[in-house]
Amino acid sequence: FLHQLAKEANPEAIAFLVNHGYPTDLRDNRGQIPLHLSAEGGHVANFAPLLSRNPASINDRNLEGRTPFLFAVIQGHQGAVEQLLELGYRQLMHHREQ
Repeated sequence: FLHQLAKEANPEAIAFLVNHGYPTDLRDNRGQIPLHLSAEGGHVANFAPLLSRNPASINDRNLEGRTPFLFAVIQGHQGAVEQLLELGYRQLMHHREQ
C-alpha cells in the first residue's frame, strides 16, 4: 500500500502510516522500496516521511542496482536530485560522526 502512495505526492498519508509502524523498507517485485517510486516521480515531499525511520535507505538499491537518486536523475527531476543529494550528504556526515 505504501508503494502506491509513494507514486504520488502523499506525504501526509505516508507520514501517518510510518508513524503507526508501517515499514518503509518493504520491496516490490522489482526490489524497490517506496523511496524509489517517489524519487522516480519527483515527489520530494514524500522523502522526509519515507526516510524518517531509516535514513540509510536513501542508498538502497533495487534488483537492477539502481538507487532512488539514480531514478530522479534519469527522470530529470532536478528538485528531487538536489534534495536526495542534500539528504545523502547529511546521512554520510551523521555516519562519520558516530
